[in-house]
Amino acid sequence: MNVRMCLKIVAIAAAITACKKSPSEEAKEGSSASTPGATSSGAATGSSTSGSAGSTTGSAPAPTTGSAAAPTTGSAPAPTTGSAAAPTTGSATGSAAATPYTKADFLADALCERVADKIRECATKGAFMLALDDGATEEQKKVNAQLRKAVKRWQNAHELCTNAWGIVNYQYMGFLDNPAPLRAPNALASCAEIGAAVKAAGGLVGGAAE
Repeated sequence: MNVRMCLKIVAIAAAITACKKSPSEEAKEGSSASTPGATSSGAATGSSTSGSAGSTTGSAPAPTTGSAAAPTTGSAPAPTTGSAAAPTTGSATGSAAATPYTKADFLADALCERVADKIRECATKGAFMLALDDGATEEQKKVNAQLRKAVKRWQNAHELCTNAWGIVNYQYMGFLDNPAPLRAPNALASCAEIGAAVKAAGGLVGGAAE
C-alpha cells in the first residue's frame, strides 16, 4: 500500500514538473516553433528574389534606338552610268569623213586623172552643162561656158595631175580648192553626176594664169 502511494506521488510530481517549465525553456520552444515560419518566409523571399533575378536575367536589354549605325543609304558609289567609254560605232567612219581631203591629196590620188578624163569627155554634153549651171547666176553661167570651152585645150590627165594643176595659179581654181565632193561614190557614173560633183566642189579650173 505504501509503495502504490509512493508511485502515485512520484507520478503527480512528474506531471507538475512537466507543467511548470522555466521561461527559458518556453522561449526556446517558441523560437523553435517560429523558425519553420521564418524558414518559409525566407524561402518565399528567396524564391521571390530568385524570381526577380530570373526575370532580370531573362529580360532583353532595352532597344538602343539610334545606337546602331545609321543606314548607309547613298554611301555606296553612285552608279557609273555612262562612265564607261562611249560606243565607238561609226566613230572611225566619222573620223575618216572629218579628215580633210586637200588639193595635194587629190593630185596624188589616182582619182585625179580619172576626173580629168571624165570632164574632158563630158564638157560639151548637155547633161554636164545643166548640172554645172544648176542654180548659178547669169554671170556664173558665162564663166562656166568659157571654162567648158577651154577644156579641149587641157593637157593630158597625167600632166595636169603631176604638173600643171599643182604649180599653175589659175584665175579660177575651182574644184582644186575643195576636191572632196569628187570622191562621191557616183561622181564618175555619168556626165550629169560629174557635172554636179564639179559644181559642188567649186566649179571648173581654168582662166588666165596669174
